[in-house]
Amino acid sequence: MLRIQQWALASPHFQRGNPSLYTGEALFGVISLFLTDFAPFAVRAAAAIERMRAIGVLLEQGTQNVRQAPLLWTERALRECKGAQAFYGRGIDTLAEEDPSLQPALRAAADLALE
Repeated sequence: MLRIQQWALASPHFQRGNPSLYTGEALFGVISLFLTDFAPFAVRAAAAIERMRAIGVLLEQGTQNVRQAPLLWTERALRECKGAQAFYGRGIDTLAEEDPSLQPALRAAADLALE
């Protein structure tokens, strides 16, 4: 497993060549917190807020790391961006209905993610 990870990290086909790696993490890293009730909503929302606040840094790393990518991977990343716009738009507002007291913090973090 370690040899495979070493290969993947050195390869131009992982973090250095796949923009979808970054867009996917920016979206699914937050969505995954709401797929099950593994913790109270407030705990999951706090984790989501933290992750959304870090999306700008993650995407900047992607910009620095990915110098060229196959067209299909780029197209997938663009589709994920459209999904992220929907999720960080009305999706977060729908989730915030679970605990309206968290709505302002969730909305602010989602707006930052959208930027």
